[in-house]
Amino acid sequence: MPPIEHLPLREFGLTNIPAIPIKFSFLEPASTFGRLLKRTAESAPAKLALSNQYTIGGRTGTGFNFLFSSNFIEEIREAIEAVGVELLNEARRLRAFRSLYDATVPEILGDRSARRSGNPMNQLPLENAEQFSISWTNLNNVYANALPHLSGWAGTLTDPQAATEQFWPEIANSGFAYNLILPEKLNDVRATGLAAKFGQAWVDEGLGAVHAAGLLYAIDMSLFKTLKPQTIDGFERSTPATITVLEQDAITKKLRPKAILCWGAGDTQVYTTASNAWLYALQAAKTSVTVYGIWIGHVYHWHIVTAAMQMTMFNTLPGSHVLSQLLRPQSGSLIEFDEVLLLLWRFIAPPTSVSTAPQFLELCNTFANGRSYYDDDPRQTIARLGLDQAQFTQVTPWDLYPVVQRLLQIWDATEIYVNAVVDASYLNNAAVQADGPLQTWMNAAADPNEGNVRGLGAMDSKASLKKMLTSLIYRITAHGISAMNISANPALTFVANFPPCLQNSQLPNPNANISTVDLLKYLPNTGAIGDLVSFFYVFIYGRPYTRLIPKGGVTANLFFGGGQNDPRNQALIHYRSTMVGFINTYTNDATQVSQWPIDVET
Repeated sequence: MPPIEHLPLREFGLTNIPAIPIKFSFLEPASTFGRLLKRTAESAPAKLALSNQYTIGGRTGTGFNFLFSSNFIEEIREAIEAVGVELLNEARRLRAFRSLYDATVPEILGDRSARRSGNPMNQLPLENAEQFSISWTNLNNVYANALPHLSGWAGTLTDPQAATEQFWPEIANSGFAYNLILPEKLNDVRATGLAAKFGQAWVDEGLGAVHAAGLLYAIDMSLFKTLKPQTIDGFERSTPATITVLEQDAITKKLRPKAILCWGAGDTQVYTTASNAWLYALQAAKTSVTVYGIWIGHVYHWHIVTAAMQMTMFNTLPGSHVLSQLLRPQSGSLIEFDEVLLLLWRFIAPPTSVSTAPQFLELCNTFANGRSYYDDDPRQTIARLGLDQAQFTQVTPWDLYPVVQRLLQIWDATEIYVNAVVDASYLNNAAVQADGPLQTWMNAAADPNEGNVRGLGAMDSKASLKKMLTSLIYRITAHGISAMNISANPALTFVANFPPCLQNSQLPNPNANISTVDLLKYLPNTGAIGDLVSFFYVFIYGRPYTRLIPKGGVTANLFFGGGQNDPRNQALIHYRSTMVGFINTYTNDATQVSQWPIDVET
């Protein structure tokens, strides 16, 4: 098998991002695209069950009519034909890949994925807050079960107090698929810097006293200052850069936003709870959090770094190596999916203002500057942000921040599994040091001209090997939480909770009186909502290629020789059993065990 290649990103100044593997063969992208289309077809019943009636812009129809083209099956067929032309022709496919990052090469695929076909029902802003229920399907009673949330979530678009109260709980309770470990406990240096940025608002909101009491936090999404608005399907999509400052209640420990700094199209504004346009500011902050969650929290952390590690693993470790036996079963789809995502961006990417693959690569490169491999680990992230478990605990650890609580449960289970496998495979530290293929893998992963994964450190002990493997396997396993129905329905599919874009990049004056109808014109229109729903539905309604828990149960398809007597297989069985318990508790639905994939598939 020839070595897996990668895009020559360093030639174009992208020196921070880990390598992007590419398998330059017809079968790989064609097979992956075919499997994605199959999963799209599997999600069709959920789309067709968007059967509730709505009247928007003087037109009446079902949610399906407003969110999707009536001939979406025909559009899938056309997509197959258009992409097939590129995948069947080796020269054109390589040229298409090169067009991702080389401005001197014209883009091969063009704008073939424009899906609206002039359908006016796909081009409308919603007119009242409760219409965001338009993306709740009737399949499996999602809509009926979600109705108790409707008035409260709609209230975040009409009632500033309700919106303020619910801003943090939605992130803390629903940000699993987006890997949202976000708020930073402000130290003196950071507080002083932000005080200068917020100016008089810092004084008016009494934020200095809040900081002095040790109760001031920030969610910093200023990363997006360089991300320009884009025009997609004739409509603007923008991602405002924001910094949200939050106060923690000393008694309830709940976080509440107090002031938001927004960068827009050539403008900067500071909004506070006293601003007339406060509801807009909260939606702008939620949009930046969502875009971060999609492209950085999810794709960078769980796709990009992982794929670089897998590429160098495949290129250096023989299949018989114990670490190949450990890792290859969970490494069968990610590289291929990332390849298709980049090549077919307009067909499958969610509706953010990151509208091309080069924009995505540049965003990741900016984020990766000075970043190391272990910076992505949840415990290291928590420590870097200065988060104290006690400040987010009421009864059990982190129960006031369920996203962290659940992700740490996956981390702990993975760590136990990896520790057992390493202890059973390596007698001592010297055995790790003497493992030539392992050392070759680590050198390749760290090499700027190969994996370009920084901060791996010397692989000179069992402890260092356990640390590296736990981080890698955790990313793959944790990604599976995105495939759980509850991870999207109903919180994320009520798109105003987590908007993927704003459709107007102009910042309103903080004193401007913005009606609900005007506010909704900033938020995703029916077509953008439909694109996001399609993205979610492929995750949660498409069946995984390979399940984390085999059909035959936790003792089937073991990774290592020796059957159930092998201590490494015993650790695998325990890991699977732990994950079954986790899934059942997280979803309260035993059928979802079969939905958790073994690999990063989508």
